[in-house]
Formats: sequence, C-alpha cells, structure tokens
Amino acid sequence: MTIFRVVLFALTTLTSCEGPSGNKKLQDAASTSADIQTIAVIDTAVGIEGCEKAKFDGTTFTYVAAKVKVIDNNTGEIIEINGTKVPNQEADFFSGVYKSFLFIDNGTGPNGRNLKVWSIDENKVIFDTPYEGDLSIKDDKLNFIKPIDMDKNKPVNCPDAENWKKDGLEVGYGIPSAYDFENKTASTTGEATCFAVQ
Repeated sequence: MTIFRVVLFALTTLTSCEGPSGNKKLQDAASTSADIQTIAVIDTAVGIEGCEKAKFDGTTFTYVAAKVKVIDNNTGEIIEINGTKVPNQEADFFSGVYKSFLFIDNGTGPNGRNLKVWSIDENKVIFDTPYEGDLSIKDDKLNFIKPIDMDKNKPVNCPDAENWKKDGLEVGYGIPSAYDFENKTASTTGEATCFAVQ
C-alpha cells in the first residue's frame, strides 16, 4: 500500500528561518521512499532570519535566483547550487538564500561559528566572518556580532557576566556589525557588547 503524506507540519516548525538543524528536519519530513510519496510542494524559509522563502519538494529548495540541493554527509552538508557543488569544509551547513546570495554556516556548537556569503552570480565566497549569537537580514544588510579581543582598559558593561560565570560559562565580547549586500562591504554598527561562552 502506498502512503500519501503532506508535509504541512514543516510549515509550523520551519517558517521562521530556524537554521541548519531545520534542514535535516525538513528533509526527513519530506523524504520519499518506495512506500511514501510527497504530494505537495511546500513553501518554507530555512536559515537566517530575513532570508527568502523557497519551494521545497523533498530534495531541492527552489528560490528566484537558484535551485539549491542539500545533502547530509554526517559531518555537515554538501550544497549544490544550480547543479554546481559549492566547495565545502567539515561542519558546513546551508543557511538560506537572500536575493543572489547563499549562506553557509560553519560550526558544531553555539560559539565560535563562522559564516560565508556565497555570490550566486559570481560563483564564489565574497564574505567570510566569525560571528556570535543570532544573525538577521534587514534593510539589505546582514547583521551579526563579530567577536573581538577585549581591551582591558575599556571595560564593557555586561550585567549578565556574573550569572554566566556562576553557571560555569565564560564571557565573550563582540561588536555589532553589518554586511551591506549592495556595496559588498562590512562595517561596525554599535558599541562593544558581551555574550555567554560555553
């Protein structure tokens, strides 16, 4: 007997761009086998907050600018754009598309992550940065916290530092920054801030 399954529950779990772990959930939800057929193409947003929605048919994310296929390789994901494999490293994960830019998130934990911006038009990485915390896209800019070494002579107000230390965490410091997609430049956008480090 053939089982027909519509992957609607993925809409509730993935429409807010929840990141790399969402890709695996969506692929598992929409996978096909000899006795399962997906009968709906769903709209979903995967990756960074503010990324574009794609049509997902169980194997391919279809955006205006590209078709992206993501293959789990147990140490990350292999990413293909319009049939061309993107050079990857261990722990690389697809993190969505915005206009003609694809995002590759690298890391295995909450801290010490790295983000690459791949230009679909130029077929290469055009921006690469370490980051901490959440990423977002707003007003044609990618917003992130760039880790910095703290200058002991310029302390940062960090009201949660003592609580983090009590919980066995360390304190890291970063500077709010933005990457401008139009100008392809990065700049700082605020004063130094702090974050918990596991």
